[in-house]
Amino acid sequence: MVVAMGVILLLTLITGVVLAASVQLSATSNTDTLRKRALEVAEAGLQATNYRLNLLAPSSSNCIGGSSETVQAPGTGSSVCPSYTESVGNSSSYTTWTTPVFSGVGTCAGVSVGTSSTVQERCVTSQGTVNGVSRRVQVRVAAYAAAPIFPVNGVIGLTSVTLDNFAGLAGTEASNGLISLNHGASATSTTLGPSAPAPSLKNGASDGTVTQRTAAQGNFVLSPVNPGNSATSNDDGRITNGLHSPPVSPSDPASGTVSFDASTRILSLSGGSTAGNLTLGGAVYNFCSLTLGNGATLTLGSGVRTVIFIDSPARPGSGCPSGSGTLTEANGANITNNSPAAPGSSIAHDTTALQIYVYGWPSSFSSSANVVSLGNSSSFFGTVYAPQSTISVNNSAAYYGAMAGNVVNFNNGGSFTGDNNDQLISSVPYGLYFRTAWHECLPAPTSSDPQSGC
Repeated sequence: MVVAMGVILLLTLITGVVLAASVQLSATSNTDTLRKRALEVAEAGLQATNYRLNLLAPSSSNCIGGSSETVQAPGTGSSVCPSYTESVGNSSSYTTWTTPVFSGVGTCAGVSVGTSSTVQERCVTSQGTVNGVSRRVQVRVAAYAAAPIFPVNGVIGLTSVTLDNFAGLAGTEASNGLISLNHGASATSTTLGPSAPAPSLKNGASDGTVTQRTAAQGNFVLSPVNPGNSATSNDDGRITNGLHSPPVSPSDPASGTVSFDASTRILSLSGGSTAGNLTLGGAVYNFCSLTLGNGATLTLGSGVRTVIFIDSPARPGSGCPSGSGTLTEANGANITNNSPAAPGSSIAHDTTALQIYVYGWPSSFSSSANVVSLGNSSSFFGTVYAPQSTISVNNSAAYYGAMAGNVVNFNNGGSFTGDNNDQLISSVPYGLYFRTAWHECLPAPTSSDPQSGC
């Protein structure tokens, strides 16, 4: 009996030890799982912020932050923008802090940073938290400086530029060929390629201050449009979702008659009594053709920055059908950009928020020129870059931004105001910042500076 009782007591003790060890192991395993998840959430914060840096393109003195992770300025005495916290579900969230471009020597992610004429550097810190368990990581991101795609502040036509019927250009007109100003048309200044003839002026036209590039400087050159992977990776699906009944999120709101064929990437907004209206909320779109009928309106959503590629059957692998590759805007149609004015600009809306790139085609592809036809009857704030196309502005409208084509014709008056900010647009319109260093920090800052402990 005594022996039996002893055995029972021993088994009870062993069971208790095993149970305690099991509970401790379970707790340790659970904590390890939470730590791994917290690291993944912190990483998600880094990726989301890097994406927003490239999408919103803040100036060097601003960064990404605040309650909606928009372009912000650091607070007084702070080296980072206000924090931004976003839930990712399942009791998980990340909080991020972003710096402006470094203007002096410092460190980020354990790497020295400093000023450079060819590289802009920022630091992004992200803290991921899952069920109270946190981990914090930091990356140094950099963007290489690139040559601006618009060589002048205004309008350039590689082969020719024509301004008719009192068209006024507040900015520079430039060409390697003939520049013609007729019937009272005027420009603030004119820049000629090394072999370009003197401008043709008729009926009171004025070409402003004229300069000519030297042989050493060479002809003006426009880089070809590079759509990257935008033909397959884009926000076109938002349009399809918006045309569903009922719409499917995320979607671009549409009314009137709007037609979009996802297989051919042809978008058409009809005119007349059923004029189409479409509001774009995405960052990148790729269309094989875009047509706006009389009275149709294409609008950028509030705070949206959008790149629109008009692809072409002339581009290998584009998937565009024969006969496509055009941008046509009828008289009375509007492409509306409601973005706030860029910092330091006197122009009412940020013209860099709407960038239109037309691939077009060379004469070897078709005997007919690729024509970008703009018949806007109101104000247009944005850029049009179409190096293989003829840009035809057909109505009295007010344009603000930058324009580049093979041939540019203002056929019926109107005005154009160049925007200096457009010369900051590089040959890569999106995806500028990339990672150059990664470092894990202490789980929490060691001082009031959210970057401390890294």
